[in-house]
Amino acid sequence: MNNKEVNINNLFKSLLQSSYIRKKIFNHVEIIHQSINDSYKNHHIRSLKSNQIVTLCECIKVYRNDLFIKHFDSVYQSVSKDQHNYHLLDENEDVDDEDTNNDHNSFVGILTRHVVLNGDLEMFDRICKDHLDDISNKCGFYSQWESFGNLINKLTTQQQHSTNNNENNSNESKYEIIFEMVSKLILFGCLDLRSNLFIGALECDNNQEIIKWIRDSFDDSKEGFKKLCQESNVFQSIERYATTSTLELIDFKLQLLNSPILLSNRASLHGNLDFLTYMYDIKEFKPLFQHDSCAQLQVSLLGGHLECANFLITVTKQGGVPLLYRMIDPLIMSLDLVKRLVDSQCKITDFDGLIESAIKLNQPETLEFILLQRVTDTHAIYKKFVTMSLGVNNPIITEMLLDKFFSSSEGRPPQTFIVDYNDDNICYGPLLLLFNKGHTIEISPFNSLTNVRTKRYQIPTSPQTIQLLIDRLSIESGNIQPWVILSSVKHPDFKNTKLLRDTISVINQHHRQDLGLFKRILRYDILPELCKKGLVQVVECFESIEGLFLECGVRLFGTALQHKHIQLALFIGQMIATQFKKMDDLKPQILASFYFIDNDQDFEMMWDVIQPWTSPSLFVTKAISSSANFAFSQRHRVTNTIDRIIKHYTRYYNGPEKDQYNMTPLALNNELEIDPLNIHHLFNYYRDCPVIDFTDFNIDQYYIQTDGIIPFTKK
Repeated sequence: MNNKEVNINNLFKSLLQSSYIRKKIFNHVEIIHQSINDSYKNHHIRSLKSNQIVTLCECIKVYRNDLFIKHFDSVYQSVSKDQHNYHLLDENEDVDDEDTNNDHNSFVGILTRHVVLNGDLEMFDRICKDHLDDISNKCGFYSQWESFGNLINKLTTQQQHSTNNNENNSNESKYEIIFEMVSKLILFGCLDLRSNLFIGALECDNNQEIIKWIRDSFDDSKEGFKKLCQESNVFQSIERYATTSTLELIDFKLQLLNSPILLSNRASLHGNLDFLTYMYDIKEFKPLFQHDSCAQLQVSLLGGHLECANFLITVTKQGGVPLLYRMIDPLIMSLDLVKRLVDSQCKITDFDGLIESAIKLNQPETLEFILLQRVTDTHAIYKKFVTMSLGVNNPIITEMLLDKFFSSSEGRPPQTFIVDYNDDNICYGPLLLLFNKGHTIEISPFNSLTNVRTKRYQIPTSPQTIQLLIDRLSIESGNIQPWVILSSVKHPDFKNTKLLRDTISVINQHHRQDLGLFKRILRYDILPELCKKGLVQVVECFESIEGLFLECGVRLFGTALQHKHIQLALFIGQMIATQFKKMDDLKPQILASFYFIDNDQDFEMMWDVIQPWTSPSLFVTKAISSSANFAFSQRHRVTNTIDRIIKHYTRYYNGPEKDQYNMTPLALNNELEIDPLNIHHLFNYYRDCPVIDFTDFNIDQYYIQTDGIIPFTKK
């Protein structure tokens, strides 16, 4: 903790010495707490830091007891006007309402949780003194608790630092703070956090000191500790994290626990070899290995835990159970591992998962070994593997599969392999080899928006592969779908705009019935990527598709500006400006993109390009009211953009555009969704601006509605 943090911490604690403030916080501030944490709008508050607008939290941070006391009651009322509990408290301060008590107890529980998990013993003692003796509803006190892991790590680090600097001369445990707080909460009857602490200790490298304290804290012949270990979340954590030393320390045995909980494959899933070997060594392996060894091994292979897999292969070999292998994690897939699986003398009933893993991981030697073991003669499956190999840039794998299962030397006819739309990228080398061996492919059509969205995450087909498809197949005949050409435009090497224009011509002439589907491909998959990259010449090719920019132009305009591609945004802006009257539903959205523009020259150019949007007062009013893209940061960008908008709207307002577009002053009112920073800037710097009308805007009403922000307006 640096000096600044220490000073703030000391000031905060000093402030809480005031009984008045402490009672206010503990007894009443839960409504403010709920507003700050539960209301999305209050995220805007956290982006503010000025002498005009502050929050109660900031009053505390700057050590202003007087300011806090002065404003607490007014802010409390403004926050809680719409709260049911507020009206009850307002009518009778002594009202004993069950809901009010529950809310209060819940708040004390939340506050206690925060204090405990941060290790603030001084604050915890004050909570105990002020509240825990008086809480009547202990159930309402409990709320969800996060892990103790952060606090344990912090105390461990502090101890190590003190040891290195010879500052620790005490025999007291470094975790005594935790032990004291947990013990007090048990004593007060609020809640027992030992299971939470046990899980936290497991997560923090199996902290033996804490685990031993928890074990020894039970004084009922260890029955209580056994019950703790039987709790579902604790039991699961033991499977996942417990080391051999921890298992020995707690003397973990299923028969001692008398637990109805069944062992899962969690240890294998997370690679906890200690737990597996411990259970095996104490002869409690029957429920873990003999009955479910197949699932345990599969999970360890899929999770990439090689040591667990090797151990389970040995155990499985002794059991002699049949195995159905699926995928193996790429990090551990190897020829040696596959040989161990085969040599384990288990009955492997299905090799498909191993074959798929070998293909996708580009391991031809492993694939060759697996194919030697396979005896099933299902050509449909082999076709699937050949198609899969086209997405791996290694012709050897494709050749191996074709020679073994579809060899012309064995009198087998040429094959047509169906490439589905959702298959991986087609690579040039494997495809060329497939064609040269006399085979061909057929690209299946698609007809759902789900497929379009799935395609977004695939690698675009290279221009070289596209040319190969054109040479061997025919676009006009329908053997190669136009979407294949369209998908290639996202490839970084794509430069053939003539091919793209020809493809779009084919779509317009021969695929009118599928035009809606192609537009969805472009809107969801292709054009957003092109706009992110700023490929102006490629985007221009789509101008001839009727209505395309009408449907997605506003969004693409924003994407281009967000990624600083001004020339592309200029082209899109010119396109959509001609279709302004047809875009009623999208009109207000486009001006939000202006918050992405960095300099005055680009801003003015864009403002003039989309003049139909930048002249109506309704659109511009909404633009200066909200800056949602920057609600949490870059306040300078927000204020600079507001200044630019007002500057250029004033330019139009004082020019011929005023009469042309019937321009009126920008009228602010309390019905608008106005961000706090925006109204702060407007109210303090443009209150006398002739193009902004504050007549219907009540600043006091706005702050009452905005969850407790305290205004300090200019005099």
